[in-house]
Amino acid sequence: SVGGVQFTDDFNPDTHNDKQETGVYVAEVTEGSAAEKAGIKQGYIITEFDGESVKSTSDLKNMLQYYKAGEKVEMKVQVSDGGGYEEQTVTVTLDQAQTENR
Repeated sequence: SVGGVQFTDDFNPDTHNDKQETGVYVAEVTEGSAAEKAGIKQGYIITEFDGESVKSTSDLKNMLQYYKAGEKVEMKVQVSDGGGYEEQTVTVTLDQAQTENR
């Protein structure tokens, strides 16, 4: 868990269209967390963090170590639209839990 979000590298490719998404699957979002406030929801796939490609949870955790609480970071996420995925950009204000839990 990082900043109120449970991540996993394992997600079912059968739920995707022909294009396999690479990234970190959001398995759960804690109510009231910075991620929830930014609009991140369960089922999203995080593919980019502050301009850097995210391929695994370890990538994301390694990136977080260089940021402080209160910093705003843009993330690209893939959002299921029923038949495929649509890319969206969200801005997250990192909280203490995200920067300490590395």
